[in-house]
Amino acid sequence: MADDVTLTVGGAVHGGWTQVTARRSIETIAGAFEIGVTERWPGQQAARAIALGDACSLALGGDTVITGYVDEVSPAIEGDSHSVSLRGRDATGDLVDCSAERAGGEWINVLLARIVADLAQPFGIQVTVATDLGRPFKKFAIEQGETAYEAIERACRQRAVLPISDGLGGLALTNSGAEGAATALIEGENILSARGTYSLLDRYSAYTVKGQATGSDLGWGASVSEPQGKASDPGVHRHRPLVIAAEAPGDAAQLTERAKWEARVRAARARRADITVQGWRDGAGKLWRPNTEVPVTSPSLGIDARMLITGVQYTLSGQGGSRAILTLARRQAFELIEIEEKPDKGLGWP
Repeated sequence: MADDVTLTVGGAVHGGWTQVTARRSIETIAGAFEIGVTERWPGQQAARAIALGDACSLALGGDTVITGYVDEVSPAIEGDSHSVSLRGRDATGDLVDCSAERAGGEWINVLLARIVADLAQPFGIQVTVATDLGRPFKKFAIEQGETAYEAIERACRQRAVLPISDGLGGLALTNSGAEGAATALIEGENILSARGTYSLLDRYSAYTVKGQATGSDLGWGASVSEPQGKASDPGVHRHRPLVIAAEAPGDAAQLTERAKWEARVRAARARRADITVQGWRDGAGKLWRPNTEVPVTSPSLGIDARMLITGVQYTLSGQGGSRAILTLARRQAFELIEIEEKPDKGLGWP
């Protein structure tokens, strides 16, 4: 399959791009692209016909990866050379930029899908569900000054759900590692280059999560007013304590699980790798995509395990042709924990 790069704007297909960078990631809700070409090319309209704000879709070999809008147009000249570069993002980029809107500002007894759909609706963004969304929210309210994405991410975090762009102009509610790749990444075979990053900056030797539980006839005093949970990270060898205030009330067992989760996720996020491969597709002809698990064997990086592709950067240049840079992490780095809502003020113990 020829992996031609095409940008469709208003029904017109623009091809012939000579430089391409397109990025998608489960850590950013909107994919982005930057493409460049000489201003005119045989059999096509002038690139200057593409205007700021135009709706567009970017496809690699017929597979659409980004659907949204043109954010920047940059024409340039140098001697007799004329060129133009375009930058754009998925439609979900508006959720990142713009304030959250909702008449009354709150929801009562609704599921996560309703909250996300209501926040996305003013921007014309459709929401699909690919995982269990948990129980309804007793109450959820927009916080003063937050963006639509900040409200969506906060609601999703409370239900252990991952919101990601679907590349087609919509938003998907899913979990990590939803798909598996058909091809393993093996040093000496299909890995062109690799770089690992192993960090202790956000890891701690001891985690203490403090909170408050709800009192009852069977529980009161310090056991209720000052419960806490503890966990440790054996990979951190010097004294580095971290105390965390729990997001919601809980007993010692719940707070201990919260502390263990913090240790697991931080340790997993501290080990990442970027692997470059030739081409944009795996051995089965499918585009490399974020939120895909793939077996990785790289003695140089000390990796022999299934890893989660958290992001993909597709590039095209005259020097290296088409390549994909895959950002990898342990799946535990994106393990989410459901958060209980805090009780209404005045009901039981605070």
